[in-house]
Amino acid sequence: MAAGGNATINFNGCSTTAPCTITLNGPLPPIFEINNPSSFSLTVDGGAEGAVILDGNSGNGGTNRVFFVDNVTVTLKNL
Repeated sequence: MAAGGNATINFNGCSTTAPCTITLNGPLPPIFEINNPSSFSLTVDGGAEGAVILDGNSGNGGTNRVFFVDNVTVTLKNL
């Protein structure tokens, strides 16, 4: 991500009784800011603990990086 500013990613419709599992088929793109890293922040919020599961798909012979963060502030909540 190279847009600057503050951003939040929320997952709607997921709950502890009906969790959302996101299984990756490849790595997610890196999260970074080229021009002014101190002006960028990202929060990824899964809502309630256990409501969102990010799976790097290692059980099927693949190992996918879930997050690669370079030189910016990223807060992960309840994932």
